[in-house]
Amino acid sequence: MPVFGQDQDRRKAGGPIIPEIVGRVNDNTKRLRLLEERERLLTGRISSLDESSFQKIKELEDVVAELGTKLAAQDEKIATLQNSLKEAVKQLKFLATKSDIRKLEETLKILDPIRQQLAGAGESGQQDQ
Repeated sequence: MPVFGQDQDRRKAGGPIIPEIVGRVNDNTKRLRLLEERERLLTGRISSLDESSFQKIKELEDVVAELGTKLAAQDEKIATLQNSLKEAVKQLKFLATKSDIRKLEETLKILDPIRQQLAGAGESGQQDQ
């Protein structure tokens, strides 16, 4: 009997340990499940952020490409305007200057009395006929 008595004492002594171990295992399992849930939520958020980041990057690439196209068009317009201005400057060089116009005015003033005399002679010649 003493052998059975020792086994029963051991069982009684080990009895409170088993529920404590089971409780700790259950607590650890709950913690693990909470950590897994947090990890799943964080993974979902990161995935969502990645998708939105990629979408924004794509939108920005489209905007940059559009701006590049617009810049190229503006460069072409500027080049065309520069060529037009160069041509206009060339044409302006052929126009008369103020001094040229003044010389012509002086020449016309000198010729004006002669023209009046010629006009007067022409009228008298027509009246004679």
